Amino acid sequence: MNSQEQRTEALAPARAARQKQWERQADPAGVLSADELAAAVDRLKKAHYRRMALASAKKRSRDAA
Repeated sequence: MNSQEQRTEALAPARAARQKQWERQADPAGVLSADELAAAVDRLKKAHYRRMALASAKKRSRDAA
């Protein structure tokens, strides 16, 4: 087993826990179907990472000025 595989294996529980967090955030009542839940989680993730990218760009812009 190489180091990449070891990292992947070691971080699997953390990735699973984070996925559960996304799912709870997207559907706190647990009423969505699997397809609807996957789509809602995808939308949440995209919005989250877009906010992070925007904050990063603003910070880089301020640092460059």
